[in-house]
Amino acid sequence: RGPGGDEEPRGRLWIMRADGGEAWSITDGAESIQQYAWSPDARTIAFTMTDPRSTDDTVAMHARDDERAIEDDYRRVHLWVVDVATKAATRVTGGEALTIAGPLSWSADNVHVTFAAGVTPLLRDGRRDVYIADVVAKAVETI
Repeated sequence: RGPGGDEEPRGRLWIMRADGGEAWSITDGAESIQQYAWSPDARTIAFTMTDPRSTDDTVAMHARDDERAIEDDYRRVHLWVVDVATKAATRVTGGEALTIAGPLSWSADNVHVTFAAGVTPLLRDGRRDVYIADVVAKAVETI
């Protein structure tokens, strides 16, 4: 579903009761959600989202003045978690050190999420490591 108006639709997480009814959104990010995984206790959902474009880049895109080299869009993909009951989203990873490029997997303790990530978002850069993130402490380490 799109936000309406002139904005393009963005991929969000929606929840709907198993017996039907109207769905409700639990995320509202500036970019589309790429992947997601329910925690084992079903209270939290981990998801990945690309960093939003800068205001200058957004203005240039809408003015169609945004020429750039192929693969010059170095926006990173980071890990977020959202509490299903409160809809409170928290960013877990950030910065320029990694960009997530693999599926998410929860540990049985509902605290850790593993994923593969690279050092650049370039499609031709196949370097990947496996990471484990503590979603409570917002700490990430290479495993």
